[in-house]
Amino acid sequence: MFKRITGHAELQDTAIALLSDASGSMGGSKYKTAAKACALCNDAFGVVLHIPLCIVTFTSNGPIPVMGMMKDFNDRVSADDLAVRFADFSHKKSGNNDADSLLWMYHHILARKEKRKVIIVLSDGSPADGHGDPYYALKQVTETIEKEKLVDLYGLGIMDRNVEHFYKKHKVINKIGELEPTLVDLMGKALT
Repeated sequence: MFKRITGHAELQDTAIALLSDASGSMGGSKYKTAAKACALCNDAFGVVLHIPLCIVTFTSNGPIPVMGMMKDFNDRVSADDLAVRFADFSHKKSGNNDADSLLWMYHHILARKEKRKVIIVLSDGSPADGHGDPYYALKQVTETIEKEKLVDLYGLGIMDRNVEHFYKKHKVINKIGELEPTLVDLMGKALT
C-alpha cells in the first residue's frame, strides 16, 4: 500500500478524518473491527506517512450527539493509547446521530489548510437518533458534502450494507479478515 500511495505528490497536501460509529449496535466484534481499522490508519498515515489524521467516535444521547476525540490532526497517539481510548469510550454506547456527527467532522476538516481532504465514516447501520427523520437528515448531509466537492467522502460498512444507501463511494466488510485488504483498497482509491 505504501508504495502505491507514497509516489503521489498530492499526498503531502492531504488531511484524513475517520468518523467511527460507537452506537450500541456496534458492540463486540464490530466495535473491535472499527477500532482496528482506525489503528491501522493511524499507523499507516499518521505515524509512517505523517499525514494529518483525525479519529473521532460518535454515539448519541437521544437527539444529542456524543463524540469522542480519539486523535486530533496534530496529535501523536500510540496504538496502545488509541486502544485505551476506544475501550474507555465503549461504555458510552447508545444511539447514533450520524448526520450531526458527520456535519461536525465536515466543518472540522474544512478548517484544515490542506488542499485535499478525506472523510471516511465507519458504520454498521442506519442512523437512529437526531431531530426529525435521522435517515433523511444523513442522506441530506452526505448529498450536500458530495455536491460541494470540498471533501472526498467514503462509507465503510462494518458487517452491514447500509452505507450503500448513504455514501456514493463505499465498501463493506463482512468479517474481520476482510478488513486489511478492503481498507487498503479504499485508502488507495481515496488517495490516488
